[in-house]
Amino acid sequence: MFEEIYDYLVQNTINHPFQAFFNLFNVTLFFSPFSIFQPFLAAIGFGRLGPIAASCAAWFQSSFGTPLPFRVFQSAAMGGYGTACINAVSRGFSGAFTGGGAVLNGFWGMMTGNGTAAG
Repeated sequence: MFEEIYDYLVQNTINHPFQAFFNLFNVTLFFSPFSIFQPFLAAIGFGRLGPIAASCAAWFQSSFGTPLPFRVFQSAAMGGYGTACINAVSRGFSGAFTGGGAVLNGFWGMMTGNGTAAG
C-alpha cells in the first residue's frame, strides 16, 4: 500500500513539477512559516539585535522612522510578538492559496469537462 502511494507521489511530481513545488511550499508555509520568512527578513536587514548596518532595514528606519510594519518585522527577527503576527498572516495566506487552488481546479474541470486541472 505504501509503495503504491509512494509511486503515485513520485509519478505525480514528475508529471507536474510546478504543482508539486507549490504544494510543498504551501505545506511549509502553513506548518513552519518562519522557516520561509526568517531568511527573507535577514536578507533585507532585520537582525536578532536590531537593524543591520547599511541594510535596507537601516535605510528605511533612518528615512521613515519605525512605522508598525517595521516594528512587527523587527520584532519577528528578534523572536518577539512579530513572530506570532507573521505566522498568523502567512497561515491565512496558505489557507487562501489552498482554497483558491481548489476552486480554480474545480472551475477548470467544469470548463474542460474532465473534472481535473491536471488532465
